[in-house]
Amino acid sequence: MAGDASGEGEDSRDAEPPRYRVLILSQEGQPVEIIGFTAYGDDAASAIAKSMVDGHAIELWCARRLVGRFEPEGD
Repeated sequence: MAGDASGEGEDSRDAEPPRYRVLILSQEGQPVEIIGFTAYGDDAASAIAKSMVDGHAIELWCARRLVGRFEPEGD
């Protein structure tokens, strides 16, 4: 999911960025917290979600689309 190849990329920043949701999951896999944020694409959103992994698995969603699931290291 590479960025726009139209040069500087400034035009893509004029549009409203997509809304994402991070679900912080319990050990049983149930959401214990939901955090919404905007990011310019899946790669940026994934980096933000990965930084939230702290002993709990994280699911990253954009609308109804699961972008990724990130597990805590060592589990």
